[in-house]
Amino acid sequence: MSNLKTNNLEFVLKKTIADFVTDEVKQDRQERMEELLQFFQEIGTDRFTVELPGGETVATISISKPKPKLRVKEAELMGWLETNGYEHLIQTVTIPERTEKKLPVDVLDQIGAVKTEGGEFVTADGVPVDGAKEVIPEPSSFTVRYAKGGQHRIIDAWHAGELSGVGAGTTLPQIEGEQQ
Repeated sequence: MSNLKTNNLEFVLKKTIADFVTDEVKQDRQERMEELLQFFQEIGTDRFTVELPGGETVATISISKPKPKLRVKEAELMGWLETNGYEHLIQTVTIPERTEKKLPVDVLDQIGAVKTEGGEFVTADGVPVDGAKEVIPEPSSFTVRYAKGGQHRIIDAWHAGELSGVGAGTTLPQIEGEQQ
């Protein structure tokens, strides 16, 4: 029975540390994203090499670039459709006590709209379509890719005290050693 108690305690210890570290990582990730985004906006860099104090590459941080998204201002697009002879594409939905107008998901395809380089839409005749634009959202996340053996090298360097000048947060102990 004492083995079960010990095993349970070991598990709960590891889980407790993991929970605390997870909370710290969430906060650190937000701070990291703000700093990475600043560099991305200023100089266009979206990939960053992570090195140990001796210069060994252990990981790469890459900003995840979001895909373009269609932004539709429904009232503006409906007005354009009505003004330009496409009012038949606007769907009418009756809900108890009121009637609403609704756009079909493929309305731009139905009118033959083509996206320009600037993300605006025009008809086949070149008439600008109001209320629809493709936009590229600002990046909001990043990924970490480890070099081969990078995770183990980071832990080894931490155990050896090579990372004594690097904050490990409030949960993990700071291992002192000579900084390289």
